[in-house]
Amino acid sequence: MKVNVNLLKFFVLALILGSCFDEEDIIEVEEGDNPVHTQLFSQIKAVDDALIEEAIWPGYTLADKPMYLIRKNEEDDTYEGYVVNPQSTIMGAVAIPDEESAGLNVVRYDTQAKEAFNLIMGSEGNGTYDFDFTIDENSVYYIQVYTDEEVTAGRRLATYPGGFFNPDMQVLGSIDFIVHEIFHIYQEDWASYGPSLIPSPNQQYYEYKSLVHQIFKDFPNGNLNTVQLEEKLKQYVAIRSAENVITGTDITSDGEKGEGTARYMEKIALRNAFSARANEPFIFGSVTDDDYGITNQEILLLVLENLQYETGSSAYLALKEFVPDIKTQIEEGKNQFEIAEAYFNMSQAELDQQLQNAKASVDFAKIQRKAAEWMNL
Repeated sequence: MKVNVNLLKFFVLALILGSCFDEEDIIEVEEGDNPVHTQLFSQIKAVDDALIEEAIWPGYTLADKPMYLIRKNEEDDTYEGYVVNPQSTIMGAVAIPDEESAGLNVVRYDTQAKEAFNLIMGSEGNGTYDFDFTIDENSVYYIQVYTDEEVTAGRRLATYPGGFFNPDMQVLGSIDFIVHEIFHIYQEDWASYGPSLIPSPNQQYYEYKSLVHQIFKDFPNGNLNTVQLEEKLKQYVAIRSAENVITGTDITSDGEKGEGTARYMEKIALRNAFSARANEPFIFGSVTDDDYGITNQEILLLVLENLQYETGSSAYLALKEFVPDIKTQIEEGKNQFEIAEAYFNMSQAELDQQLQNAKASVDFAKIQRKAAEWMNL
């Protein structure tokens, strides 16, 4: 999904993760003093190995996804371009040897590197990536700009407060975007899904958005058993049902489907590929924490919309324990809420009780105070 660069770089939700893994399950890559582009190729290879070996999203792999990765050399203002998985013979491209490409099919192609860089970094670009870039008047490619720091960050533990990061203080890994954004191309074959929408300011709506986020706090760490997962999912259904009464329709769940499944797939792969990231929680802290930097209505609405990454991935992972064919149902048109609602099939009395259970499981008074503050922004 193409978004404004300032929104993307300041408020990307960066920390959804999957279930805990033993160290022997980690597919680690040694990068040493390799060139930056070789380090990035090694990360792509490690993540793709994780996707395949762990069957994170069966049928999805990076091995056949064409991409054009661009690095600007600040010292001499030149541009490097690397085509991964070229779809045809590219005139002027030079093959990268296996020892430099981590075994991937890569060619060096600088001819259109500046063009791609300017497209991404220009006024209409988002500063990081784009889709459907034509190379050599032939095939189309996913394109992304990367820096040395962003490549290094891909192997490091992400500890951004609340899952958000300040680009002036932290750097998000290039590999995170590669895995996540290319998955959106894969999603184009699914039955339709749309973005989340935000209604007019409403305190109770803010409370419910914060509540569903809070019940998944630190998820899925803590070795939750089936009973605990079931309780979280029932509370999720109850909160969303109450939220939908306020908005008159479901304005959140389709966004959770698109962005939540992409974030689930991305973070589970990263956890498996890099030992330093093996235990990142999906959600650090609470949306009511000051770390989220909510100082006006514009930021508030952006934060609330982006919670779909964290809640959607959490709900998907939990549902996998109960619905073996959830992947098929998702790809054929249903979202996480619809699947959970049908699975538990709760009465209104049960929904009311689960809503109260959710409130009792957190500091709901704090959520109410914070939502009241937001109404006055």
